Amino acid sequence: MMRLVKGAYWDQEIKIHQMKGSKDLPVFTSKSFTDLNYLATAAKIAKTKNLRPYFATHNAHTIAAIMELYKGKENKFEFQRIFGMGDLTYRNAIKEYDSFPLTRVYAPVGSKKELLPYLVRRLLENGANSSFVNKYLNKNVPISEVTENPIKVALDSLDKERYLQNVPRPKNIFSDRDNSIGFDFGDMEDLKMLKNEMEKFDSNMFHACSVINGSEISKEDNKVAAPFDPNKIIGNVSFLTDEDIKEISFKESDDWRHSSLDERTKIFKRISDRFEDEKYKFFYLLANEAGKTLKDCDAEVRESIDFINYYSAQAKKIFNDIELESPSGEKNYLRHAPKGTFLCISPWNFPMAIFVGQVSAALLTGNTVIAKPAEDTSLIASEIVKVFHDCGVPKDALHLVVGGKDAGNELTKINALSGVAFTGSTSAAKN
Repeated sequence: MMRLVKGAYWDQEIKIHQMKGSKDLPVFTSKSFTDLNYLATAAKIAKTKNLRPYFATHNAHTIAAIMELYKGKENKFEFQRIFGMGDLTYRNAIKEYDSFPLTRVYAPVGSKKELLPYLVRRLLENGANSSFVNKYLNKNVPISEVTENPIKVALDSLDKERYLQNVPRPKNIFSDRDNSIGFDFGDMEDLKMLKNEMEKFDSNMFHACSVINGSEISKEDNKVAAPFDPNKIIGNVSFLTDEDIKEISFKESDDWRHSSLDERTKIFKRISDRFEDEKYKFFYLLANEAGKTLKDCDAEVRESIDFINYYSAQAKKIFNDIELESPSGEKNYLRHAPKGTFLCISPWNFPMAIFVGQVSAALLTGNTVIAKPAEDTSLIASEIVKVFHDCGVPKDALHLVVGGKDAGNELTKINALSGVAFTGSTSAAKN
């Protein structure tokens, strides 16, 4: 048995794949192509010998087409409709044909909690302008439009390019920036490729140390093992002590402070592209240092890219100079100025996304940043900072402090700080 449906959960499929950042949409975005594909699939099924199809439809044109496909074989299939829908259509069809197949009527059964979402979905589907039921019951729609050949409608759609414009592709759902690209975990070839790409980093030994005023500061190395396998060593981390931090004088980047907004957003576009290009390295680190599942790795890399793209787009809207109304012969401008130096303290549970979000917001506004990641995910933070520096953020504008659990307390005592961005527990914040 095979049940062929048309358009069920269409809007849900669209939304899910837009949110997932899929390469493309898995369903047709023009109703005419859905109708045409339904008939093409029905024609393929009609050629098989061992399948008994159930055709679920309320479309009179589709019913007529299937009756033509199965002429003389009316006992080899059945139609299905929903209780309360398509009554008149099927009554007229039964009168029209000498031999009409069995028609199964199904009705939803359940409590209000289960039924209400189902009924709302049905209302949305049948209330759509492109719906056959909507057109059929609308007195203002001529019968010629209701019964129009779906092939002709599809060809007209191609000519007008409606199929490209009526629903945005996942990458294009935002008006001011690109959506980040997600990984398709349902594609076996993509999964094999992901496995191969991640295995390339098994031979790497990552190293993290503090980068202060452009110089790396290395102390005694501590081995980093994967949380799921203590025998799998993925790198080394060199921690600063509280005494080391007390002795450091953090410089504020004058060049970064006076850089233009356009210059900074171009740098962050390069950072965003670099994260996309190197996402498998970050998949590897998120899985092997933070213990993330692959789907969580994908979500975190995407969130990091989204943070950068969103903050860059907002910065362009908010931080350009604004000319104020002024007396004749005088010009006054409202100009946003950086505050100074920000300390960004991020947690272990979102070691990439929150780290990138905090640092990006502070840097895009022209501030100098002292970044203090969670000690358990120092390798991830170190690789992120390398990307920032490589893409054009001056080393004296972004300092990395790799320290233990008390390093944050020591850093908050720095008098030169203009602000602190902190994500963590309430008790840690109070301390």
